[in-house]
Amino acid sequence: NKIFGNQSPTFTLSIEEPNLNSTWYTIDDGQTNITFYGTTGTINATEWLSQSDGAVRIDFYANDTDGNLGKKSVTVEKDSKPPTINVINPINGDLNGMKAPNFTVELTDANLNSSWYNINGSLINCTFKFNGTFNQSEWDLQGNGTLTILFYANDSVGNTGSTMVTVRKDKIAPNITIIS
Repeated sequence: NKIFGNQSPTFTLSIEEPNLNSTWYTIDDGQTNITFYGTTGTINATEWLSQSDGAVRIDFYANDTDGNLGKKSVTVEKDSKPPTINVINPINGDLNGMKAPNFTVELTDANLNSSWYNINGSLINCTFKFNGTFNQSEWDLQGNGTLTILFYANDSVGNTGSTMVTVRKDKIAPNITIIS
């Protein structure tokens, strides 16, 4: 039940047979048999990429010189898609002031690992687990004008998704001049 991304899994086997003839595996219910030598290897990348996300059964076979056949199977999970991020709030073009605004995002991924945002390409990534308020210290560092906020999320196999929202920040108070 281990989870793998787009990179093919590796395998290590123990085969006990003094008269071993051949070894192979299949990940598509026997439509394609892939021969391997030794007891370690990597699942064929082309075959792995052709599999849909979800459960993938790998069947390993070995036969001896008398024609006796042995088989063992393992089921792993394939997760090749990055998390999806839907920003509910703020929306593009929102006008904000000195106080850091709230954010609401929907993160979708069965194997979600972490999520963070970055304001205007800052070197500081602000992590979050739940909806909340943008980091006030990071917000204070931003100038007046248009701000780009990038939201990121990754899953346990390293797939990373991102989405961007652009907001406006107005930190200049109105200038009032008394004429008379």
